[in-house]
Amino acid sequence: MSTINTNVSQDRICATRAMKNAKHIRAVAPQVFPAVEPLDGFASVLPFDVLNRFHRMTDDELRRHPHLLEAAHKLRQRAPSGSALSATSLSLFKGTVHLAKITFNDDGAIRTFSDADMATVLQYLKVAAPAIIEYTSQYGECRLDVSPNILQLQVDVHLGKYNDDMLQGFIKTLLSSNNLPHKSSCIVVFNPDGVVNTDGDGSKGIGGYHDSVSGSPYCFCNVGGSNYTVQDRQNHYAETLSHELAEMVVDPQADFSNPEVCDACAGNCNNKWLAFFATDSSGAPHYLESARKVPPPPFNHDFFIAAVARPKNANDCPPPESGCNYAAPGDKQSPGQIKTATGKLAFLRVHRLGSGFGPPADFIDVEVVIGIKGAQGAFGFTLRNDDNRFAHQGMLDLLRDVHRSDTVVEVEYTLAPEKFGTINGTILRVTRRK
Repeated sequence: MSTINTNVSQDRICATRAMKNAKHIRAVAPQVFPAVEPLDGFASVLPFDVLNRFHRMTDDELRRHPHLLEAAHKLRQRAPSGSALSATSLSLFKGTVHLAKITFNDDGAIRTFSDADMATVLQYLKVAAPAIIEYTSQYGECRLDVSPNILQLQVDVHLGKYNDDMLQGFIKTLLSSNNLPHKSSCIVVFNPDGVVNTDGDGSKGIGGYHDSVSGSPYCFCNVGGSNYTVQDRQNHYAETLSHELAEMVVDPQADFSNPEVCDACAGNCNNKWLAFFATDSSGAPHYLESARKVPPPPFNHDFFIAAVARPKNANDCPPPESGCNYAAPGDKQSPGQIKTATGKLAFLRVHRLGSGFGPPADFIDVEVVIGIKGAQGAFGFTLRNDDNRFAHQGMLDLLRDVHRSDTVVEVEYTLAPEKFGTINGTILRVTRRK
């Protein structure tokens, strides 16, 4: 088994669903998993794909695994009626996240992270936590404070392996040795190169997972590289860390009562989205844009987080783009990312869905397109059955009036952050000038 967490910058998946399923199966069908988890993890007993899909598998699929069919029937009887989740009824996390530096003694080889990299991650957490809460607050009241102290623990492992049962033992030790309150403390553990958590093997594409032990939530993250920055342009750690933290906030006990709020906008659904932010002079987050990958310079962000699905889309796989690509409620795009064009209309065009506008290198996926005399490029917006439907219809009506009256219009627009040298933009607002 590989003990190197390679390819951490590629699309990864969250293993929380698989862990939830394994532990639910063990609770109702102890004959499937031994009382003591095998060192090679739950996936050494049942394939990871089965564990990851168990909660969605049909009876026909489960008949190949009789014990699983029986377990599924028992769990369905226990499940609350109805599939809809009410944001106001969920019990979300209200507490403090603690970053832990675990030093692994692997048969004499020391595996850990540098103090400098851990300090950078702590700095990232301080700026990213408020942005995460902006999104997770859609699901209910929550809070995510960041402890200024990095917890320390030394553990012994053999053959470069440990599993989640062992990790839970590490978490319990950290809780007790630091006198941390269980319900309001979340410990984050990074896995260094050279050792592998067999329940979250990075070489199999797993980014991380979150769970709880003794009522205390924790997050496990596979990360890579060194010389970290808060911007994390190489995506060494920020996507996985923010993904697991956001899901932990909404689902602190890691059970089936609360949704996994990032999976729909991540590798689990082949639908990765990231949200980029700047910070103001007080350190508060300010939404810039969302994109599917970290844009190259000159796009300049201060930090990014994994996208959080809108509540109505949390169980979609995948959801529509509007379910992942959006500013948090109450936040606005940075003024530095919003551009303005003013003048009389050169043209007004409306076309069918999918037509778009512009060459491949400067394509905008819109249904309404305008040109403004004296301005470079074209500007547009969609006409779709989504949250922007009525606002966009109003903008089209206003543009028609402007075109008929030949008056001046001002549009505020943005350019896609992952494309530079482009001139075609997406309209945010339309203002008619006299």
